Amino acid sequence: MPPPPTATAAHSQARPSPHKLRISVVDAGTLSPLWGSQILVSNQGLSFIVPRSGVVAFEVSATATDTLVIRRLGYNPVFIAVSLAPRDSTTMVVSL
Repeated sequence: MPPPPTATAAHSQARPSPHKLRISVVDAGTLSPLWGSQILVSNQGLSFIVPRSGVVAFEVSATATDTLVIRRLGYNPVFIAVSLAPRDSTTMVVSL
């Protein structure tokens, strides 16, 4: 008979599995990576800065839906509604 789950194991089982996002941010005219852009995950209060590669990869709580805001000084911001299913992933290219 296996031992009962510990408090830590029970807590980790209760948390929803994360959703993986991989976002490339590029200039719409040149398709060059727009490092320094900011990606906000609105409902979760998370913010990421795009590195020189132009690609950000991160995990967020799978909360059904959320809004991503991608912005950079000198460009119009982009707002994207996303569905965040547990244990799933989304890859996208965003042009500013």
